[in-house]
Amino acid sequence: MNKMRKNLILVALLAIILLPVNQAEITSDVEDEVLSFQWNIDFGEVYVSTKPLATTENIYVRTSSSSLTQGVASVYSVSYDGVENWRVQNSNSTM
Repeated sequence: MNKMRKNLILVALLAIILLPVNQAEITSDVEDEVLSFQWNIDFGEVYVSTKPLATTENIYVRTSSSSLTQGVASVYSVSYDGVENWRVQNSNSTM
């Protein structure tokens, strides 16, 4: 029984040491902020095929299509104001 009690105390001490005592809560004003739709881009028949990549200055979007009749796969660079900076099309890629 003595060994069992020591093991229980050891497990309790490890739990106290390893488990966090408190958790920080991040608060922000986003919950109170009203978000509105600012701009959009019409890609036509193609669809956004990957998660957009955002940098400090631009958003990069890759589009794809099921066939060339639906449009050409492209990579777009868009500013945060919604202005298309450039577009590179690849007619050899549909997916």
